[in-house]
Amino acid sequence: MTLSPKKYSINLSVVLFIVLSLLVNGGCSSYVRGRGARTVPGGVRRLAIPIFKNKSMETGIEVYFTNALRNQMTLSQIVSLVEKTDSEAYIEGIVEEIAVQGGGQIRRNQGYPNLPDNTVLNSQQTVSATARIRLVRTSDGVELWSGSFAGSRSYASPLVTLPVINTVNPLYNLSARRQHIESLSNELMAEAHDRMTENF
Repeated sequence: MTLSPKKYSINLSVVLFIVLSLLVNGGCSSYVRGRGARTVPGGVRRLAIPIFKNKSMETGIEVYFTNALRNQMTLSQIVSLVEKTDSEAYIEGIVEEIAVQGGGQIRRNQGYPNLPDNTVLNSQQTVSATARIRLVRTSDGVELWSGSFAGSRSYASPLVTLPVINTVNPLYNLSARRQHIESLSNELMAEAHDRMTENF
């Protein structure tokens, strides 16, 4: 019995659909296995993440970085977070620098007629952060892994708009700066987690 060309083309379409489905599913399953195979260097399963050291002038921001890395490790479930005395290894984290720089300067003659005479303002602020991480084996102090991470984020500055007001809201500036430092810490520690647990 011979198949008509029409029936044959339908059957071929079905076969192609099945083959493509298998390829896609196979690719997805291997990707999941690849992520599941991530490990911390040295085969560490019990990890301690003490509070980071802070060498910057921004007080208290070490908590942002510490919590961000702890959250990444908790979500990935690659290790169990324990106290340093019960750990196989621990993280030595340092916030090296937090810098804030103004930019986008505006003047009275640039479309802001209400500014006081001879006023120059920054329309945006850029906050940058640098952090360093070491993975240290608890038993003998051997460094198993290390990495440095840097990034920046920008936000709008509060602006002076009336001649009688020659100041800006310091609470807004502090709040915005802290908010962006916290967001930046999440980004950098996500990168740290991925680089540390990358399995070649």
